Amino acid sequence: MSTRERLPGTGVAVDEISRCPACFGLLEVSAGSMSCQSCGRGFPILSGVPLLVTVDRSWRPMIAETIAKAEILRQTGVGGHVETDRRERADAYHEVTADLMDRLFEDAFSDLGIGRGSMVLDVGAANLSTARRLAEKGASVVATDVFIPDLLQGALTGGSLAGPGRLKSLEPGEVVPVMADASRLPFADGVFDLTYCRSTIHHLDSPRHAIREMARVTRPGGRVVLTSEPIRSILDRRQDYLDGIFDYEERLNERVLPVTTYTIPMRRHCRDVSVTCYLPGVLGRGQKVLRALRVSHAAHFAEGERLDFRHSFKLLFSGASANITGTRMRRVVPRPRPVSTDGIIARPEELYLRTPREEERLRALYRTLLNRRRFASSAEMGEVDCGPPHKGWRAAQNETGLGFRYTCGTATYYLRNDRSAENVMVRVLAFPPEAGPATGSIVVNGENGTRFRLTEWDSGLRCAKPARCGEILEVRIENDSTFIPDEVLGNGDVRELGVGVVRIWQE
Repeated sequence: MSTRERLPGTGVAVDEISRCPACFGLLEVSAGSMSCQSCGRGFPILSGVPLLVTVDRSWRPMIAETIAKAEILRQTGVGGHVETDRRERADAYHEVTADLMDRLFEDAFSDLGIGRGSMVLDVGAANLSTARRLAEKGASVVATDVFIPDLLQGALTGGSLAGPGRLKSLEPGEVVPVMADASRLPFADGVFDLTYCRSTIHHLDSPRHAIREMARVTRPGGRVVLTSEPIRSILDRRQDYLDGIFDYEERLNERVLPVTTYTIPMRRHCRDVSVTCYLPGVLGRGQKVLRALRVSHAAHFAEGERLDFRHSFKLLFSGASANITGTRMRRVVPRPRPVSTDGIIARPEELYLRTPREEERLRALYRTLLNRRRFASSAEMGEVDCGPPHKGWRAAQNETGLGFRYTCGTATYYLRNDRSAENVMVRVLAFPPEAGPATGSIVVNGENGTRFRLTEWDSGLRCAKPARCGEILEVRIENDSTFIPDEVLGNGDVRELGVGVVRIWQE
């Protein structure tokens, strides 16, 4: 019996519906791996999770997120530390957003008729918690993500090998985790009744490619659902929505996009496209424009309002959290182009970071993907932009004519490598005397750490470059100690701060 004839039924083996992510050929399973019958590429199975990805240069944002998530796990795990003010702000934000995301999820799936025999694909499944909620309704769920630790943490027995050459079949209530790229979903055309993602698409550099892929693997008449996606008014600056958000500060690829980023690609492959918006509002510049035009935002945007494709364009003038849904049309959706062997930059298992050495190796790969022309060879920290990919910097300050930025517990800044220079120099500011000495390290490209112990307010530090450091320098300032100004100066500043940095240069 063919896969198509057995859907949407039970007992479908994962390898039957899976395809090679490089050429979309058929896959066969042998002990510990899957291999393509067309191009011959092999893909490992790690603790029951097939790693069906081709890691090429388009993976730059996903590699950055993998590194950032590894750092977050370390900071929030046993022995880790997140600055007090940032942790409290993050906890408050996540408490609010978790309730909102649950509400959006329930509203999106309340009338989809998901039940026993439904084949469902979860794109960006994280630790599989959402996938399990649908499995509890009787659905057979394939849960995909690119962050291996999340998949392994949430993996169920349905993802383990069931015998020689096979993966366990998808039964009702089963969740099978698969490492997969949303822009190259390694599945056959039209095999799922429902393909959805939850607060995922906005993290991707190309949402339209991911939406096209979600439509391709969904059967005609099936549903494509994007839930809990943030949208912004085109009148507002993107930064207005991101400043102070912990995940953005930690350099997850957080973005807030106009509604048409989702609806126009969805409309190309789906009919009955609709948008339901929650907590509509405008910020900063948008408020000023509407006030100048004497337009009441509340008069035109309602909580929980459901808009068809044509009327959804009004959301170009409002921020909101949104659910976007559509019904897959019958027209053929093309597959992505094949990936050549020359384009592969890493094996999928190299993104599973278990040791500091593996993390440094991935950092080195990430640096090769950065465009050196975007970076200067020196930085006046009171003047430069410390947005992505830089990380761990507080807002610029100026005291007695001296511009600088305080660091968080760890701060990273990227420079273009000046090959004529042998050292990285950092001008740093110590803590107030009442806070005691500032201690820590400066590390360049993961090597040659220079220890510091500062008691004088203004000091210069030197760190020798590694012998082979490529086109980009990653300068990391790791503070062993921090201070809270209000505790030592009584000035009301409750930020937890590392050393201040005035300038970084090479000589």
